[in-house]
Amino acid sequence: MRKVLQSFAILAAYLGSVASANATPLTAGITFKQVDFTYPSATELSSPYGQVFLNYSQIPGSGYVNIRTPVGWVVQNMPVFGSSGLPGLSMMFDLGFSGTQATPFRATVDYTRSPISDASQITGSDQSFGFLGHVEHNPTDGAGTFGPPASPTGKMMVTFDPNGKTTLPVINTINPSVEQDVNQCGPAAVANSLAYLKQRFSVPLAHQNIPGIAGNPPNSMVGQIDLKVPRAKGGGVWRSDLLDGKLKYLDQFGPGSLVIKHQGVFDKNGAIAINGDRTQGHITSTFKGNLVTVDFLMDEIHHGEDVEADLTFNGMFGRGHEIMITGGDFVLGRPWITFVHDAVQGDNSKGTGLFDGGYGFAWLDDPGGGKFLQLKGYIIGANGLSAGVRNVITESVPEPPTWGLFAIFAVVMVFLRARLYRP
Repeated sequence: MRKVLQSFAILAAYLGSVASANATPLTAGITFKQVDFTYPSATELSSPYGQVFLNYSQIPGSGYVNIRTPVGWVVQNMPVFGSSGLPGLSMMFDLGFSGTQATPFRATVDYTRSPISDASQITGSDQSFGFLGHVEHNPTDGAGTFGPPASPTGKMMVTFDPNGKTTLPVINTINPSVEQDVNQCGPAAVANSLAYLKQRFSVPLAHQNIPGIAGNPPNSMVGQIDLKVPRAKGGGVWRSDLLDGKLKYLDQFGPGSLVIKHQGVFDKNGAIAINGDRTQGHITSTFKGNLVTVDFLMDEIHHGEDVEADLTFNGMFGRGHEIMITGGDFVLGRPWITFVHDAVQGDNSKGTGLFDGGYGFAWLDDPGGGKFLQLKGYIIGANGLSAGVRNVITESVPEPPTWGLFAIFAVVMVFLRARLYRP
């Protein structure tokens, strides 16, 4: 019941916060940096990517941040979820230059209570943000050569429907990612998800969400998942092995009652390896189709499922990156997600915090035609395509029966009527 009342309270606060569209300039709570890509085989310092960080503790209420530079409307309706408990969010954008800055970075930054549908609605004045600091980025999973990210020019922006739906944001967890070894994003995303279920729903898992590699230390959840995949230090993970490893990890705790599903392409050795339900021991994951859909993804987020998503940079097979999706919904008809990951793998001193890029935000774009959902607000692969959502794995505790929810609702309504209409 407390959760129901909290949801109504959050809804009322959110609707009140977006009632006004008046824009104000934003000078506090916003930080810009230039991205240094430090992939071992594809280093690109002072890249043409910028990254913007919103610090929610310094931005009052809830609303949207829009940023215009000489490049154009480079940051579009980036949300501020004031009551979510998140420390903030970050996303990448087209910086408009690469190499060392010649002049201070300038931008127009508007903060509005409701989203805008057109760049002409940005009404603030241009201001200087000085010479930019730098942020490192190198998360990946897989072997082989990974070329430098393609130019972001013309590929980072989305369109909005002025009449499209804007819905109550759903944020399922505010915890940061566990620190990751090089190429450990797959097992780490699974560990982050299971830690969320353990915390929110008291799922009885013995291990802790602390760094670990291949079983060391013994109480590390990600270290134990490494063993089940299996994954050695510094090694990558085939996506079919990751799903199998997750099921094997859960099976050691008994049959359990988690509802597990998977959707998308699960490959191994350059071929699709899973194309149906998957069982390891007493644990089964239900197959939901070979292409990730917005409807499935949003439905799982709305029901409090934990969601691991595999991003691909090279098409159907090959190198990618695994994130834990922490929330999502719609703004002016455009779906979005929030996520956590380790943006600097192999260094346990950075990568998971807000200003390291550990808390991410991105728009989803559905190109149709059997193609993967694309992330806008993240890097463009060497092939010129935005990171595609190759697959997702979701799990949750079973939902309560419908009759039980109806009974709770009926009792609440009787109580309210008695209080509101008593003589």
